[in-house]
Amino acid sequence: MNFQAPPLYAYVYAVFDCATLPVFLVELLASTVLRTEPMTHLTGVVFVRPTPANIAALARELKSPKFKEYHIFFSNVVVANDLIQTIADADELGVVRQVQEFYADVIPIDRALFSLNSQRLVNTTVGRPAAAILSVFLSLKTRPARIRFTSSSPATRALAVEVSARLASDDIHDSSLDADSPILIILDRKSDPVTPLLSQWTYQAMVHELLGLNNGRVLLPDVPDGEVTMSGRDDQFFNENKYQNFGALIERSVSFLSIAFS
Repeated sequence: MNFQAPPLYAYVYAVFDCATLPVFLVELLASTVLRTEPMTHLTGVVFVRPTPANIAALARELKSPKFKEYHIFFSNVVVANDLIQTIADADELGVVRQVQEFYADVIPIDRALFSLNSQRLVNTTVGRPAAAILSVFLSLKTRPARIRFTSSSPATRALAVEVSARLASDDIHDSSLDADSPILIILDRKSDPVTPLLSQWTYQAMVHELLGLNNGRVLLPDVPDGEVTMSGRDDQFFNENKYQNFGALIERSVSFLSIAFS
């Protein structure tokens, strides 16, 4: 995987889940390139974003393969055909078994919330956020019926234009629209200076604001590993109460502890 994949992997699979699966090793693609000893008894599964840098690293790996065979999955659409050709040219030993696009180019914080784990993407280029947004539509097997944006924001306008252009130029996106087709609304945080100043009083928001919730992990120096995992996928109490306000959360916490220690 590339360096942007571990947060996604951590959200999807906990360490315990990995231990129950036939997964022997999880590491960055750059680490395999530096590895000198081969592991030809293992099968390699590569999950990376389709960027020129990742393709170049993958080509170096395939020219000197460390695993028996490779199954390559890209997190988004491979736009340039020469990227696939680069992989084909590097696979001189025929170790690549499959190449697929698996649309997962965002960090799934919740069932209805995702993040790109960056605050400066739109300020520098609209290509990355546009690709991530379209990967969400591809994973949902739909496309936006309309695109709305903040008219006073050049950044949201540029992002809306980029998304629209990619939808028009890519035939991979489903062109059919119906009454259930979603509307893509792009807002600029600069247009809302009040919300960041408000204090949230729900469980998940308080943990994020007071303790710091990053990639499903909360830093707690007093615990053995220095952090705890807090994810709705693995923590039933958190999943059931993350949107509860402070008062209701106290009542449910007392009830949960009384049942746990009874």
